[in-house]
Amino acid sequence: MTRQPMTRQPTHGFTLIEALIALAILAITAVSFLRATEANVARVTALETRAAASWAAQNRLAELTLGTPVPSEPVELLGRSYKVDVATTPTADPQLNRIDISATLTDQTASTQLTGFVWNRAGGS
Repeated sequence: MTRQPMTRQPTHGFTLIEALIALAILAITAVSFLRATEANVARVTALETRAAASWAAQNRLAELTLGTPVPSEPVELLGRSYKVDVATTPTADPQLNRIDISATLTDQTASTQLTGFVWNRAGGS
């Protein structure tokens, strides 16, 4: 009786090493997508904060233009509190005042600055 040499039958599918390599590539790709998504969320949040600060400054300029009393407390927009500072300086025209407004999120640095001109009710005719 002669022995037949053992031969391996071809198998279908992936080996364990191939599956592990594919899984590692998938994990690296998922982590990179997660990081990109987190960075995008941070940028959108910063943009939303700056837009709301700009609205707060524009609202304050509108209040000054209309001559309505300007409150000293922070402005609430989109669930956030903004401190709005107003600096008034005279211009060469006695009927106009330059208004510099900065709106700051209460726990951060200045988010936006706005400059406008308002009719000087006391100095003009």
